[in-house]
Amino acid sequence: MSAGEWDSAAHADFTVNRAASEAGGTVPATMYVMNDAANLYLGMKVMNATIGYSRIDVQFGGRIQEGADRLQVDRVGNFVDRFSHEIAPNSWLTVRDIDYGGTTDGAEAEANAPGYSFYELSHPLNDADDAHDFSLRLLLRTSFNLRFNHCTTSCAASSLFPGPESSPQADIVVVSGSRVPPDTQITAAPRHLTSSPTEEFAFTATDDVLAAADLTFECKVGDDAWFACTSPSSFTVGDGNNTFAVRATDEMLNVDATPAEWRWTVDATGPSRPVIRGARSVRTGPLVLRFSARDNLTPAKRIRFRCALDSARLHHCAAVYRHKLRPGRHILGVKAVDSLLNEGETTKIRVTLKRRPR
Repeated sequence: MSAGEWDSAAHADFTVNRAASEAGGTVPATMYVMNDAANLYLGMKVMNATIGYSRIDVQFGGRIQEGADRLQVDRVGNFVDRFSHEIAPNSWLTVRDIDYGGTTDGAEAEANAPGYSFYELSHPLNDADDAHDFSLRLLLRTSFNLRFNHCTTSCAASSLFPGPESSPQADIVVVSGSRVPPDTQITAAPRHLTSSPTEEFAFTATDDVLAAADLTFECKVGDDAWFACTSPSSFTVGDGNNTFAVRATDEMLNVDATPAEWRWTVDATGPSRPVIRGARSVRTGPLVLRFSARDNLTPAKRIRFRCALDSARLHHCAAVYRHKLRPGRHILGVKAVDSLLNEGETTKIRVTLKRRPR
């Protein structure tokens, strides 16, 4: 275990049984896992114990099944590439790859050091022996457990990591080791001014190692907390100014420190009920009225109106309304419309053309 050699490795601490010849009991141990894009490396450091006739057996690919890869360092320090083979229904045997048309892929090293012993196994991440060996590439994973026997004359004492074979196994996940965070981009967004409270966003990111499909994303709207999201995603917000942000994370948990942002304004509310000014009763000439309304975003001069005289069907009309009436009483309805075509409530009034006395 050279200085710094395993500093970048993932690791887990557990305990192992120590041989009776070395006072027995349990001692601390650490398992290390790393890769260099070509090979998987497993290291094991056992405190206060010498190598003796120790044995390490690592089983990959879940619980016992046909072709499950097994790597072993035997009691005399030989590396053995094996797999699980069913020789009869529900009867399994651990056999060597080379005895069944496969190859021995990997190597081992072990040594004692002051206060601890260290074991190392290596195996290609992907080799040609697909019938007996796991195949891993970036982001792929394989489950495993490790059996460690520490003894000098017999090997009855054993330790399992992460636990008994009947319990959930640990996973080895191949990661890049890169410390470069992704760069996130928004690829589709609403207009900066919209009347729709629900809008859809699409986004992606670029990374120095991973494809966009292998990245994960988090979104937030306004001051809300970050939450997991996928592209595309839709969000519903209220009237007013809004901000959407999204950031990507890679398999090394490098997070984009400058999330992509989009600002937009929602106006789904129509103008106020129109105010109508002018004489509502005439004897001669056309009826002349003036309409006005207020809106949160549309200036008063840009508000448009729709009118209906003695009808439910509205038509465009000017802010200064001129109309020649038939004699009698009539109902005029007026709505205001903003620049996003949001309509307000209708104002209704009675208008009259008085009959001339005979």
